[in-house]
Amino acid sequence: MPSQFYCTAQRLISLLLFSSCALITAASHAQFLSAPQVLRESRFDYKNLTPATSTPTFLSQANAEGAARFSFVGDNAFGDPFNSTIVAIYVRALAQSTTYLYQTMPLSNSPAAFVSQLNVQAAMGYRYFGDQNYAGISASVLVKESNNAAYHYKSQPPVNNATAFFALINSEGALGYQYQGDVGFDDGNGNFVFASLFSRNTSAPTTYTYESAPTSTSAAALVTQANTQGARQFLYRGGIAFTIPVFVTLSLYEKDNARGDTYRYEQLPRSATPADFLIQTNAQGARRFRYFGEVGFESSPFASLYASVAPIFVNGFDN
Repeated sequence: MPSQFYCTAQRLISLLLFSSCALITAASHAQFLSAPQVLRESRFDYKNLTPATSTPTFLSQANAEGAARFSFVGDNAFGDPFNSTIVAIYVRALAQSTTYLYQTMPLSNSPAAFVSQLNVQAAMGYRYFGDQNYAGISASVLVKESNNAAYHYKSQPPVNNATAFFALINSEGALGYQYQGDVGFDDGNGNFVFASLFSRNTSAPTTYTYESAPTSTSAAALVTQANTQGARQFLYRGGIAFTIPVFVTLSLYEKDNARGDTYRYEQLPRSATPADFLIQTNAQGARRFRYFGEVGFESSPFASLYASVAPIFVNGFDN
């Protein structure tokens, strides 16, 4: 059966502990990236719900929450890997009136088929969110915001060298295309092919600039690095690894050249239970910090990373 897979940093814990999301390895190149999202100044409100068990129940839940201005963050697991509690996470930006509409489309067996199918929906305002699997059945999830935006997607063959990779994404960024991540396809005959996915907001054109930084060895070091880059208007997107010509891991940063926002980051210990997660995320959300996802390091514990638009801070205090 043809299949397709995509992974983001929001699923990093599930990836490492529960294998609910496949690690992308495209021509010796792996990524732990956040799904691109516009970080706007707002307070945030979080909720946990029982996860869906099928695509129809997911759409029913996500669209009910979307009508109430809650967007789907993802399913997250808490507790022992062999006895975990999984919840569906939703977030609402209290300063915005945006609502969300979700739909799915069948998986594709090639980059060309995927982009062709996706662009039909993108012209109507739908963005690719990622792939969800329920009861062994996978589908591509699309989301539409109530802002009348439209999008266009393209794919490029992935590159396995860091220098060539940054040349590629900066070339596409100069044309207004934002790097989304890599998507993998199985044609049903055991043949796998990968593609780097890019999208352009045709309703609000901009350009993007990408930079790399050395991989941090702890959450505290990552926050220090991300805040330095954030002061330069670069948003942290996650980590990416290459093996050619030698193995190297890098942090990926992105600047939207149409915006003048700077960014601030904080990290907290990873929550042990869904209840603890809600307490933490809503406390941070009240301070205008949005949950970014879980970050892990070889020699230090996992941590929850939060990001905020920095100008809301004056002399070190929240406005």
